[in-house]
Amino acid sequence: MYTAARHLAALSAEERIYRIRADRWISYPRAEAALVKLETLMSFPERARMPNLLIVGESGMGKTMIIEKFTRDHPANFDETTGRLHMPVVVVQIVSGPDESRFYRRILAATGAPEPPRATLAVLESLALRLLSELRPGMLVIDEIHSLQAGTIREQARFLNMLRFRGNELRVPLVCVSTAQACNALRTDVQLVRRFEAFALTLGIGRIVEDPVNRAIDVLLASDVDGQGWVQDVLRSWPLSLRRQISARFWRVQRDEREREIAEKTTRRCQSHKLRAVQSHKYRHRIS
Repeated sequence: MYTAARHLAALSAEERIYRIRADRWISYPRAEAALVKLETLMSFPERARMPNLLIVGESGMGKTMIIEKFTRDHPANFDETTGRLHMPVVVVQIVSGPDESRFYRRILAATGAPEPPRATLAVLESLALRLLSELRPGMLVIDEIHSLQAGTIREQARFLNMLRFRGNELRVPLVCVSTAQACNALRTDVQLVRRFEAFALTLGIGRIVEDPVNRAIDVLLASDVDGQGWVQDVLRSWPLSLRRQISARFWRVQRDEREREIAEKTTRRCQSHKLRAVQSHKYRHRIS
């Protein structure tokens, strides 16, 4: 018997059962890689455009456990000299749709601040931002970001726009945790999706998936270069017909994404030319 476990053998049956049922951290390579990514973000110096991370994985793959492990490794502490609480990691969970008021209330709850009665959105926003500025966390984690899809397209866009501005204002890394489907919501904001590095945990081999091709595409799109290589290794055990479908569809999605980016750049360039032409015309009109 392991020395560290000997004292557990002397406990009563009820106590041993209780300990067996408790959560345990079971590491695996991608989880360790995710923790390394989080550590890298935590050590980033402040700058105008902070790096962000999107951790993607199927339900039950340990996304929340990774965040809990990282939070335990960076616990909050109270500085008796200054009388201030320092909270390195603030974790907020989105429960039911893109509700800004509820999001700020979750921030207040996560930081242990009382919620003012009958507070307006402006009051909640001001209070939450002031608290975060005082706590100066090294990271803001938003769990269950896929809950955004419960709202309308306009509500999702407004909430994502709010996240982008909050990240700029606070100058802290944002970490979103979700299933692969959340990438569809993030892709509605082009500027935001460019700021998030996607990190896929696993493809979920061995699980029954209704649409394995689309699931594989979602994970590939949500992965960094290393993650895509790992997914490709996993896919080698899949039937050849599925692999061909995935390769063809992934190529089409990447092509469409490139075409969309080119179209957006062209549109912005045309708008810039029109604006300069209008300004030049007004200038000549004033001179004449």
